[in-house]
Amino acid sequence: MFSCMLSMDISLMNLPFTDKKIFICPSRLDFGKKKSELDLQIFPMELMVGITIMSGKEWDNFCGIIQLGKEMNVLKRIIWIVLFLVVVILIVFVFNLRSIEYCSKQILSQNIKEFTTLWQPQGRVRSFEATYRDEDLRLARLVLGSSPKHVRNLYGIPLRTKNLTAQSPNNADYTLYCTYWIYPDFEVGFENSAEKTQPKPKDIGHIFVITVKSKKFHSFRGIKVGDPISRVMERYGVPSKNIYDDFGSIFYEEELCYIKFGQSKGKVSEIELGENAD
Repeated sequence: MFSCMLSMDISLMNLPFTDKKIFICPSRLDFGKKKSELDLQIFPMELMVGITIMSGKEWDNFCGIIQLGKEMNVLKRIIWIVLFLVVVILIVFVFNLRSIEYCSKQILSQNIKEFTTLWQPQGRVRSFEATYRDEDLRLARLVLGSSPKHVRNLYGIPLRTKNLTAQSPNNADYTLYCTYWIYPDFEVGFENSAEKTQPKPKDIGHIFVITVKSKKFHSFRGIKVGDPISRVMERYGVPSKNIYDDFGSIFYEEELCYIKFGQSKGKVSEIELGENAD
């Protein structure tokens, strides 16, 4: 290796190594292009490091290393750009997800407000049939006939499930498939059916019964677990019929649905809202 400072008066043409290539290496990488002739690039004095004399093969190897370095720099830039785009996409995704969640909460809060609006009796209630409204199909913020997806969106995954199979009471050629989702404060049942010659449906069907055993929820007419039975009479009128079983339940029905109040020691012990069989 031969090196010198620019302050020295060197005539490159007088160097004895005319069959060699001369390369001037600055402190900042700007190596120029490979040339077949003797070539000297002039740089400012503060950038000059020295003069290195290389053979052709050494020069080729050196240029290959420099080219590899340049390619690595390009690859690094590409990687950084890709990472930047990934971060931007993640930020946009999270923002949109939170926006959707916020909108869902707003819609849910409106539904909850609608579902928890209490019915106020106007004078003496004669009977459930005479005062029935569509809102009577609601209990625990759920509506008879709703899908499993609706329940899952409101309450998430149930604590456990149970399945029952029975013959349809209205058609002996059909089998009923009932699936129950049990939550801490209530239980919801889904129903689907199929001919006995057909396989069990993949879809568990729609809500056909809702049972509440907690004070957390009340019926559309404002009855909740723990209320006196006398209040049930005030809000629902004379029962459609009494079911004298172990629970002494009070039963009200209309063409589309029924509502049953279990009682214990003169107070409501559970509320069951269900579809009437066709």
